[in-house]
Amino acid sequence: GTHLFDYKQKYMPGRNSKITPARCSKQARERIKEVALKTNTISGFATTSRIDGFLTKEGEVVVLDAQSITGMSPSTFLFDQAAESGMSHTQLINHLIEVDLYRYGLKSIRIKGSVVVDQDKKIRVGVLLGGDSHEREISLDSGRNVCYKLSSQKYEVTPLFVRADMQLFELMQKHLIKNKTNDIVELVSKKDEIKWADLPSRFDFI
Repeated sequence: GTHLFDYKQKYMPGRNSKITPARCSKQARERIKEVALKTNTISGFATTSRIDGFLTKEGEVVVLDAQSITGMSPSTFLFDQAAESGMSHTQLINHLIEVDLYRYGLKSIRIKGSVVVDQDKKIRVGVLLGGDSHEREISLDSGRNVCYKLSSQKYEVTPLFVRADMQLFELMQKHLIKNKTNDIVELVSKKDEIKWADLPSRFDFI
C-alpha cells in the first residue's frame, strides 16, 4: 500500500515481504556480493556485517549503510540468508560466536572450519538488549532470540538489559519474556543493576 519503505514498513509485523535471494540476475547478485565483501573489508568488520544499498537499473551497486552487526530477530535477513545455505537459527548463532571466540584467541583448536569447544567449562556469555535508540524493541526481540537459541551445554547465558539512560541490569527469565522494554523498566530494580566496568570480570563474551 505504499511506495516508501518507511518506519512502519520496516518494524511493524506483517507489513512487508522479504525476498531472498534478490530478484535480479545471477550476475547482479555476484556483483552485490563482491561490493558487500569489499565494503566489509574496507570498514574493518569481522565475522558478520550488514551492508544496505540499492542495485540501479544500470546495474550499479550503491552502498548506503554499513553496520558491524545485523538485526537478529527470528525473521531478519540474516537468518533468511542462512536458511538458503541450509543453516538453522541455532547453528548460525553458535557458528558466529565460535568464530569470534577463535578470532579472539579464546579457542585455539580449529578442525575443518569448526571450533572445538572445551566441554569442561561453559563460556560465560552476556547478551545486551534494549538501549536508548528507536530500535530498542527490535533489540529486545533480537537479544531474547539469542538467549533462547544458545546451547545451554556450551554457554552460561545472562541477558543484560540496557535502559534508555544506559544503566545496565541483569535480567531473570520472568523479565526477559516481557513483550516490550517499558514492561522490563517497571520490573527491574537497584538490586538487578550491574556496572559496565564489571563486564570483563563476569563474562568471557558479550
